[in-house]
Amino acid sequence: MTLRALHVIPAVAPRYGGPSTAIVQMTAALAAIPGVAVEVAATDADGAAAKYDGASWPVPSVPLHLFPTGGSERYKKSAGLWNWLDANIPRFDVVHTHAAWNFPTYAACRMAAKHRKPLIYRPCGTLSEYTWGLKRPLKWAYWLWRERANVAGAAAFHCTGDAEAAEVKAHRAAHGNAEVIPLGVDPAAWTVPVDPDELRRRCGPKAGDLPIVLFLSRLHPKKGVVDTLLPAFARIRTPAFLAIAGGADEHAPAYESEIRREIERLKLNDRVAMLGPVTATERWAMFDGAGLFVLPSHRENFGIAVVEALARGCPALVTPDTATGEYVLASKAGKVVPRDAASFADAIDELLAEGRIGGEAGRKLVQEQLSWARTAGSLVTAYRRFRVSIR
Repeated sequence: MTLRALHVIPAVAPRYGGPSTAIVQMTAALAAIPGVAVEVAATDADGAAAKYDGASWPVPSVPLHLFPTGGSERYKKSAGLWNWLDANIPRFDVVHTHAAWNFPTYAACRMAAKHRKPLIYRPCGTLSEYTWGLKRPLKWAYWLWRERANVAGAAAFHCTGDAEAAEVKAHRAAHGNAEVIPLGVDPAAWTVPVDPDELRRRCGPKAGDLPIVLFLSRLHPKKGVVDTLLPAFARIRTPAFLAIAGGADEHAPAYESEIRREIERLKLNDRVAMLGPVTATERWAMFDGAGLFVLPSHRENFGIAVVEALARGCPALVTPDTATGEYVLASKAGKVVPRDAASFADAIDELLAEGRIGGEAGRKLVQEQLSWARTAGSLVTAYRRFRVSIR
């Protein structure tokens, strides 16, 4: 009998990154398993610009259903999505949601409960204490109004690491089953030809022949660029160049300007390049040309860029609040240090002096432990276990 899974995510436009990027590989891997059928429902929150549609959606084996939004782009309310879920959820065996604090997740949770379908709730870091600290009064109001019921109705929680599972159990959802299933790494990490020169070309003549330290992520305050990375880079003793790659985040559109002001204030203009957004295909060359990848985040429930860097043989420097730091430590391909400028500066100096250490070990570990096929298999096991849980 075919197992039918519906994934509901707020949006799948390429510019959103994170869960919106992972869902492509996740559902493709699920659909490749015999006896599994997968569909995705989301809002068309990106308007006409760079949105996925029938022609650009890269997983033809996974039907994509997009619905227009009304009102706030952040909340992504959609009457069309609500009605479609009500009409179509009965034909699925399990519903898998991604992220919280938005209308699509609420609608999916409500309709899964109405039609007695098991719900797998993936927080994507949105139930973390860091996230709760942002606009806390509004969070509490929405929690009491809707999100508490969403969490209470979940058959299980899809967590991508032990830290997120502990967080979910301890703070918001002690009743639920926390399934720890890490994300996978795009197979392109091992097939795209190595290009060690593209990053230096993008940085321009200022980079010269200096080792390049790479930050690649969306530009959001939680990534620690202004409060940790730039002050640390101003302190390092090793002559080096910093490349900051990534586009503005929809939730913090002014942060890019804040980064530029901090670069100016610290007099780092000649040692830092802002590269702007990097496409999924282009990111591999960024890792190839870097002597070190850095991610000084306040909180990462996973941190896919970290293991992507390891997959390309690039050492990584991260904080203890980045879940994929465990792979950095296991492969000895980098360091995990406290999120402060002094610790980060010392670690940058040490790692640049060592060169691209642990490259082969990092590649091997990621390839063995973080394939999308392995992730999909674990998800299907969970789906089969919970699909009869409320019938």
